[in-house]
Amino acid sequence: MQINLDQFLTTYSNESIPQAIRDEIEAILRAEWPIKLKDKNIPADWDVTHHIVLSDNTGVLSYAAIVRKNLSHHSQTYNIIGISGAITRPDQRGKGNGRKVITEATNIIKNSNVDLALFNTAQVGLYEKFGFERLPEAKILKGNPTNPEIYPEDVFALFISEKAKGHRKDFETIPIYFGQRVW
Repeated sequence: MQINLDQFLTTYSNESIPQAIRDEIEAILRAEWPIKLKDKNIPADWDVTHHIVLSDNTGVLSYAAIVRKNLSHHSQTYNIIGISGAITRPDQRGKGNGRKVITEATNIIKNSNVDLALFNTAQVGLYEKFGFERLPEAKILKGNPTNPEIYPEDVFALFISEKAKGHRKDFETIPIYFGQRVW
């Protein structure tokens, strides 16, 4: 992989990310995934712990957020973490930029004090390269808790704590109610 010395990989806390970078990321995300204004706000039970930004003199090239929440599942409460909003600017795809961001996100996740990483994506084949496992039978539910809908994307996990490893089968076989939205 060619190293571009003009690129900067920066990890920000939610409090420290500059507004101009936040605005640029928002524009890239919304161009890819238009959303309703009411869905724009991050749910109160999510904690954005890191913003990972790869940039150069043209602006943001690639981005991912790391989010955390407590999740109740099958009579257990788990401290979970996930990758959200992973994106590479369209003109920068296929150049290894996303790989740099996901590598950094994976390192942060593996060094976090959490039970497991859990997220969903349509990018089958990508996250396995970073050690995440696709759980083909797992189902994430979202929306109204009395009548939730199955989220259609594949579920990926990285079991970190002994507690999570011991309950792995629960995540594979019992639908996971995530809340009103998924990350």
